[in-house]
Amino acid sequence: MWEIGGGWGGFAVQFKTLFPNVTYLITGLPDAFLVSAVYVKAVFPGARCRLFTDLPPPDLFQQWQEIDFIFAPESAARALQPPRLDLVVDISTLGQMSAERRRSHVRRAFDLQ
Repeated sequence: MWEIGGGWGGFAVQFKTLFPNVTYLITGLPDAFLVSAVYVKAVFPGARCRLFTDLPPPDLFQQWQEIDFIFAPESAARALQPPRLDLVVDISTLGQMSAERRRSHVRRAFDLQ
């Protein structure tokens, strides 16, 4: 699952509570996804997390089914290659973006099928 602009992580926590076997990708502006990473780790201290800054895109999704959360900056969206993408959600982030940024995210989600 990919959440565009995960905010503070509230939706991610609720979704992951209901569907614990999902690998949850959050992209956003760096300060926002760092807030969500801190919150998610506080709620799920045993969660297996990866940060884009720790691993380059090719390694980020290795053994992805073993990872709970992946956090990446919005600027890296074009480089991300999840092995599978079943759901893309946006909780009002796209409405705050310029038309070009919205098109870029929707195009990327389409390209990832």
